[in-house]
Amino acid sequence: MEGDGKSRFFLVKTVGGEEESVARITELRIKSSEGKIKVKSIIIPPGMKGTLIVEAERYSDVFNAFEGIKNFKRILPGLVQLNEIKNIVTQEKVEELNVGDIVEIIAGPFKGMKAKVVNIREKDEVVIHLSDASASPIPIVISKDYLRKA
Repeated sequence: MEGDGKSRFFLVKTVGGEEESVARITELRIKSSEGKIKVKSIIIPPGMKGTLIVEAERYSDVFNAFEGIKNFKRILPGLVQLNEIKNIVTQEKVEELNVGDIVEIIAGPFKGMKAKVVNIREKDEVVIHLSDASASPIPIVISKDYLRKA
C-alpha cells in the first residue's frame, strides 16, 4: 500500500501557536533534501491549533521531514480523507466587526452576555465593554472567535 504513488494525508501535531514556524522549517528541510524527502504539501488548517496536515506517499517521508524539529510533537496514527480536508479548510464567511458594533459573546466565561466593541487590535483580538456591566465598564480583550454580531 505504501509507496504506490498515491498521496495520503497525515495529521502532525505541533506545539500550539507554532504551526507556521514548524511548517517553514520543514519546508526548508524538504527543499534541502534534494528530493529524498517526498512531502508534496503542508497545510496549516484554520482553527486547528497545534495541527498540520501533510500530504505524502509514505509515513516515513513525513517522519523524516519532521524528526528533530523543535515544537514538533508527533504524527497521529491513521490517515485523513480528502473530503475531511475540504471541510476543514473551507471556512464560513467571517463576520467583519467594527468599532461600535453590539456583539454577543458565544464562548468563554462571559458566554451569553452582550457587549459593545470599543477597539479592534491586531490579529484576532477585540476590546469590548460588557453591556450588563456597572456604570464604569472594564475593558475586556477577547478573541474575535468568541463573538458574533447581535
